[in-house]
Amino acid sequence: MGGRSSGEVSSWQVYPNPNDGRFVIRNGLGYTASFEVSDAYSRVLGVYDVQPGEQQLRLMLPAGVYFIRERRSGTVQRVVVVE
Repeated sequence: MGGRSSGEVSSWQVYPNPNDGRFVIRNGLGYTASFEVSDAYSRVLGVYDVQPGEQQLRLMLPAGVYFIRERRSGTVQRVVVVE
């Protein structure tokens, strides 16, 4: 999965990691950001707009490794879902 993995990443975080499909995106970018969740094959599983602050997401995903990309900056964070 392409994209930068540093720099603006500190302006947004995903926690807890690993998780059970429930996690929070903390958006400190100062604008409503669009985040896409992809699997290890780069298939986009969903796109979520997150306003500045925190938003909890509950995704029904099987255990595995996923990637969350902030679309404007291209920064990526890896998320592990466990059962």
